[in-house]
Amino acid sequence: MKEYFDAKMNMEVGKVDLLKGADLLESTYVKVYSVPIYESETYVKMWYSPSVRVDAQMSWSESSREFLATYSTSKLKRQIYCAKQAN
Repeated sequence: MKEYFDAKMNMEVGKVDLLKGADLLESTYVKVYSVPIYESETYVKMWYSPSVRVDAQMSWSESSREFLATYSTSKLKRQIYCAKQAN
């Protein structure tokens, strides 16, 4: 996962790389959304493109460098382990 602010689009965008071991299976450019959960210390983060969506429940107080998420395509849905890359 890599994300950055795109001033032209005025939003967070990024890239999701699906790896198996050291092999790159797929790389997708995405828009990044964060949705706070009412009266909670958590929020849902979503990396979205028309072909791929990754959702994760995150905590405001904990590090979000490594986390579990749900990876979804039109034909597949599975739990994945994610790590954010440094900019």
